[in-house]
Amino acid sequence: MAYQPSIDHARLAPLIADLERLRQEIEVIEIAEPLARWLRRQVEARGAHMSTSIEGNPMTEVEVQDLFARHRETLDRAERENLDYRDAARFARQVANDFKAQVDSGLIRALHYLVIRSTYPWDSAAQWRVRQNRVADGAGRTVYMPPPPGEVSARMDDLVAWLRAQRMKEHALVLAAVAHLEFVNVHPFDDGNGRVARALTTYFAEWGGWGLGGLVSSEAVFGRDRQAYYRALSNAGLRYEERSRDVTGWCEWVLRHFAIEMATAIGIVERWRDLFEDVPQTTWSRVFVSGYIYLAVSGSASRADYVAATRLSPATAVKQLNFMVQSGFARREGQGRSTRYIWLDDSATTFAAEAYADALNRFPEPQRPGR
Repeated sequence: MAYQPSIDHARLAPLIADLERLRQEIEVIEIAEPLARWLRRQVEARGAHMSTSIEGNPMTEVEVQDLFARHRETLDRAERENLDYRDAARFARQVANDFKAQVDSGLIRALHYLVIRSTYPWDSAAQWRVRQNRVADGAGRTVYMPPPPGEVSARMDDLVAWLRAQRMKEHALVLAAVAHLEFVNVHPFDDGNGRVARALTTYFAEWGGWGLGGLVSSEAVFGRDRQAYYRALSNAGLRYEERSRDVTGWCEWVLRHFAIEMATAIGIVERWRDLFEDVPQTTWSRVFVSGYIYLAVSGSASRADYVAATRLSPATAVKQLNFMVQSGFARREGQGRSTRYIWLDDSATTFAAEAYADALNRFPEPQRPGR
């Protein structure tokens, strides 16, 4: 029953070379630390949003970013799902930075517990499923049947054994892709399988040096185009035993979309950096634009957030925030200490859309014979 996927490494080699070039671009890009910090915060929220939205979570990226930015006493299920995923992804990155630690069922179970701990019955948290589950489409039709529960433990042991054996042989993102695919194919838990698979991808990316300063969301690889993700996952075969063991096409899809997300991140950073550098060299202008960028990237902020980010006096910060409200860049919500300033200008959205479009052009979908 040993798991032995087939991989055409020659076919993946050009993409891996592209990824290495992109990593070098990110490593040498010059970016002010405040902007890097704000962008990392945005990317973390995007990652949680992308991962949970695949499962039907209704929150927008801006809402998730706002949720992460402030403490709330009362949370609904959608909010708890995003906070739980954020914590699972943080844990995955933390464990990955212990280079000697090996991936095992304990890590996978821990990720599952973190993913579902506040939204699903605890008696199934971190436990392999004991009943048959299935993957259905929007109309409720079965599109995939994973192996029976009696095989789950052995299948996961096989996957872990392969990952350990190949850990120092395969490229980290190939390991991430294979781990993701086989995990989803086995579907070892009652619920939360997709989120755990994406957190596991984050683990391998971070472990292999592809955390990229927190500027690239590995979850966006799968969440940017949900239908394309589903198509890439669906190897021919309704049942687990019918699935092809040739995972080259899936790995190619993951590597290409990881390259797209890296190129997108570079484009976003360059656009914000250029905006900042184009401002006249006056202290007030530079500080104001810094605040403008902070609010645009963050989506919303309290006065205290804005003061901490810009290091302005509270009085000056309020003047700038009021100016943005009066100019139509933002709106004010709430009163007193609960007041928040919500960004309205579409510059952040425009920058992201332009950068993503450029990345798609840079890495077009490969055309295979017969397509």
